[in-house]
Amino acid sequence: MDIKEETKLKADNTQAEEFLSHTFTNTDPHFISEIFFLNCYAHNIGMSPAMQTHLRLEGDISDMQRQVDRITQTENWRQSPHAALITAALERTKKQIEAVSSLEATFEAVMYDRISQEKSLDFLGFVANWLLRLADGRHAHPTKLIQLPLPQEVPIEWRCLPQFLFEIITDHLLYVMRIPELVGDRQRPELVILALTFIGPSGSAYIQNPHLKAKLAEMLYWGTLKHPRFTSGLFGDVLNTHSFALEWTFPSVMSFYIGQCLWMTTDDRGGAYGIAFSILR
Repeated sequence: MDIKEETKLKADNTQAEEFLSHTFTNTDPHFISEIFFLNCYAHNIGMSPAMQTHLRLEGDISDMQRQVDRITQTENWRQSPHAALITAALERTKKQIEAVSSLEATFEAVMYDRISQEKSLDFLGFVANWLLRLADGRHAHPTKLIQLPLPQEVPIEWRCLPQFLFEIITDHLLYVMRIPELVGDRQRPELVILALTFIGPSGSAYIQNPHLKAKLAEMLYWGTLKHPRFTSGLFGDVLNTHSFALEWTFPSVMSFYIGQCLWMTTDDRGGAYGIAFSILR
């Protein structure tokens, strides 16, 4: 698995190349370690693109159907010299909608498998705990809950981690939270702790990409929305009862909001405020 070309969490190309040039010749990776990283990479090149494609197909169908409805509801063009051309374009669009809908149904059959999605979420929760343990100054999480603030000096091992280790978590959660039956019956506090840690005052320095921090905050936001199995949302009870969340939700969310406002345009700040307000409420 070659990660040289992958975007790193907080390292430029020179730092990453220098770090990755070192090899450990006196030890072989354990089988379980190989499976862990291969699974992460498989989610990055397999599940994540599949979810993005599925969402894009849903958007394409909606856009094409909207265009068809707009034209068919207007009668003026039927008397114009271009009526034949418009009619032919409508028929082509309708056939394209049918073809894309068939492909979208195929994606649904695969991506909406509840057992597979729950297994993926279980694994991604394990990845979240591994990331927290690596950032924890004591390297004891989750046996001993991570303590904030994190060390001010961000270790080079962390700086050179591929960014997709976070993206496979955020993208997956943002995808499955749209379909309540896919998220399972467990509230997954490790994902709340991950988000609060790395959008917070000390953890924010561990991630360079502001859009990635925004995804973590958005993941929290979706977790506060009403859910058929969780009246306060998937993360609601965790945010209201877990000791870590009770201590760090407010400072972390406010740190995110203030930090986002420094680089966002005026129009974007309303979205950041809405996310912050919904979580804190």
